[in-house]
Order: sequence, then structure tokens, then C-alpha cells
Amino acid sequence: MRPRGHIPLGGRLSGVVLAFAVIPLAAQQPPPAKKSEFESPAVEDFKKYLATGGIDRRPRAAPDTFLPPGNRRTSEPGAVRVYKKDEDGKKLDPQPKGFPHTVDPAEYKPAEDEFVRVHEGIDYSSRDAKGVVRPLDFKAGVYGKVTGVGTGDALGRITVEVDERGNRVEYLHTSKTFVKVGDPVKPDTPLGMTGDTGAGGQIHLHVQARNKDNKAINPDEVVVYARKPPADRKVAEFFVPLKWREGLTPASADRPPPAPPTPTPDAPPKLP
Repeated sequence: MRPRGHIPLGGRLSGVVLAFAVIPLAAQQPPPAKKSEFESPAVEDFKKYLATGGIDRRPRAAPDTFLPPGNRRTSEPGAVRVYKKDEDGKKLDPQPKGFPHTVDPAEYKPAEDEFVRVHEGIDYSSRDAKGVVRPLDFKAGVYGKVTGVGTGDALGRITVEVDERGNRVEYLHTSKTFVKVGDPVKPDTPLGMTGDTGAGGQIHLHVQARNKDNKAINPDEVVVYARKPPADRKVAEFFVPLKWREGLTPASADRPPPAPPTPTPDAPPKLP
């Protein structure tokens, strides 16, 4: 006969086990690690890029964003091109036949009459349904407001500002314009017609992007962002300026438009 109050050893152990069993699971796990202050959407995107085995799946501005189906991207941001100089040291355009279109700047050593420049935008072909290269109507591809129309300048530049931060998309080498400064545009708004203004006889569409400080930014990122109506954008983006290898300068297509000529007075000069 067991004395009153006696608890078998097995009962004690089972009670201890039972006590541990009822402890909440959350109390057994370590606190979550503090998120690094260096984490950012760009870092997360790069991790996903590495997880795919190095396949870049970031959004890109497809040709049909601007042009009829059947066209393609023909040059990417960052392509390095070699230019021939004339006797005065200025770039020759068009380039001599057979001259290298793009090169690896780490491998190519320019001759005395050559220099290299970096392409800051995306080039798109301009071919009709039969594959013939000719001027074509193109769309804005983004929401924004026209802030510059310059088919008469050296580069045929049309500029669309896409947000209040001054980020903008520029379309170059246009031969005709269907909009004027101040016009609001949507992705399907016809902007103009492709051409070869300032492109040495090569009919195509060049699309680039800049911020308020006139620094080149990734046109893919800006176009994908600006294809959404302003009300549907989460935040206005701060786009990081593109950086190129030291010693490379922007291609001729990325120079600001020339200043307008000084008007001449209509009245004849007064005689002494």
C-alpha cells in the first residue's frame, strides 16, 4: 500500500514531459534575424537573377511597345562603337564600309584616327510587314507629357516626361512628329515617324532615358515603370544613372540638341 501523496517516478517524468509539450512553439524558436540595412529591391532582383542560373529575366521594352510586330532590338545600352575621325579630328558619319560596329573596349585598341563611344539607348529596327526598311509610325509606349519636339534639330528628338521627378524618355532620329509640346500621351499615342535624322542614312528608332540632371538611366527600367498610369505606380522611382568603363564617352546620338540659331534682325542696318 502506497503512502498518501506518493507520486510514482513515471508520473513525475510524464508531468515534466507534459509541461514541455504545452510550451508554445513560437517560444522555442530564435527571434527572427534583423533585416540588413543593405537589403533593397535591386539586391533581391539580383539574387533571383543568380537563382535562375544567370539568365536575365528582368523586364525589357519589347519592340512592339513602340513599333508594329516583326521589328526587333538591334542594339543594347552599353554597346561600344568605334568611330573614324576626319582630318579635323571629328567623327565621320556614316562609318566607312566594313568598319567595326561594336567592340569590346577592354580588347580593342583605337588607332590614332579612331575613337570609341558608348551607346546609351536601345535601337529598334524599322521594317514594314514585308521586311523592307522604311519610316514607320511609332507609339509613345508610356504615360507622360511631351516636353520637346525637335524633328528639325540634328537628331530628330522627341521628349516625353513621365513623372514629377523629371524622369523622361527620348525618341531619336524621327522624321515626322504627330504631337506638340504640352500634349499628354498614353502608351498607344502615335508620337511620330521613324527616320534617319542624325543617323547617317540608317532608318531606325533610338529610345533612351534621362533623369532631371540629364544623366543617362536604364531605358528598360523607365519604360516598364512608365507603361503604368501614374495612379497605378507604387512610388516615383529614383533611377540610378548608368555607369560605363572609364574613358568612354556617350555616343553622338546622346548629345544634347544644338542651341537654336541667333535670329537676324528684319530691319536693315542704319547708315551712318
